[in-house]
Parts: sequence; structure tokens; C-alpha cells
Amino acid sequence: GAKMDMTHVRPSGEGEEVHAEATLVEVEGRKLTFSLVARDSADVIGEGTHIRYIVDRAKFLLKLKG
Repeated sequence: GAKMDMTHVRPSGEGEEVHAEATLVEVEGRKLTFSLVARDSADVIGEGTHIRYIVDRAKFLLKLKG
């Protein structure tokens, strides 16, 4: 990933089960933008965006080798 930006909306109670969901909302070439939402049993507790880039695995591994 390249960037993650989350906002904490409200707290959850102790022992509360939390679920997170990421939805792909935009594709610009290799750049992927996701909308993020985290919820407990009552409501939204966090929301934000996450940006990732599609990487050519072989080229990436070659760069790691030097």
C-alpha cells in the first residue's frame, strides 16, 4: 500500500466485535483507491481511504536483489 487515512468516529465497548470493509472505488492505471468502513454492532466506528499500487512482482524482486 501507499497510503492509509482513517478517522476514528467513536469508540466501541470492551469485548465488542468489530468488522471492517474495503470497497474498490477508483482505478487509475496501476493506482487503486479503496473506501474503508469499520463498524461494531451499533454503528460506524471508523472510516477512511486506502491507496495501493499494482506492482510487477518480477521487477520488484529484481530491485530487491540490488
